[in-house]
Amino acid sequence: MSDVVLQIEQLRSWYGRSQVLWDIDLTIRAGEGLGIVGHNGAGKSTLLRSIAGIHERTQGSIRLLGEEILHAYPHDVARRGLSIVREGAPVFADLSIVENLQMGAALARRREREPLPMRDVWAVFPVLEQMAQRKAGFLSGGQRQMLALATAFVSQPSLLLLDEPSAGLAPEAAATAFEVIATMRGAGLCILIAEQNIEWLTGVTSLRRELESGRMVSGVEEPVA
Repeated sequence: MSDVVLQIEQLRSWYGRSQVLWDIDLTIRAGEGLGIVGHNGAGKSTLLRSIAGIHERTQGSIRLLGEEILHAYPHDVARRGLSIVREGAPVFADLSIVENLQMGAALARRREREPLPMRDVWAVFPVLEQMAQRKAGFLSGGQRQMLALATAFVSQPSLLLLDEPSAGLAPEAAATAFEVIATMRGAGLCILIAEQNIEWLTGVTSLRRELESGRMVSGVEEPVA
């Protein structure tokens, strides 16, 4: 059985008539952490949005666990095992932390998987347990990032996409977020991270690729110590 989780071939994306991604080839295998680095405007977010089915102007091939998902609706992509935490970590502001996590548990069941037990969630996210009944709309930016990560974690994804996890966070909050991401990786979760700050990827990703003006820079994929 193949261990390939995500296979992208010749992916191209547009905004209107403007092409923003050119012939992207990418492979992620089970248990890997891959970092996509590049400056603002390089196309990192468009790449993740294209994979998740959020960005519709695409051509090429995207296969998740062997199934073509290029033109699948976002909810179908999610049901097949992909979760995405978008920049800014959107959460359900009117729901409590526990209720947000229950949304992640419901998604796990739609995937015909058992949600991650809450004791395991609290072990990774102890700060959330301390404020479990607080409405998400009253959380700080760093706390919202924790909640978004935890909600994705409990849903038992085959692949987790993270779009600029450090964006808008103070250095201390960003460091905490990446410590948690490293723990999630250590639990065997397959992760694709788009991140401008390369330093945050140390100890989190096993491979890195650079995106420049919508094109993968050749020869930069290499194991990261």
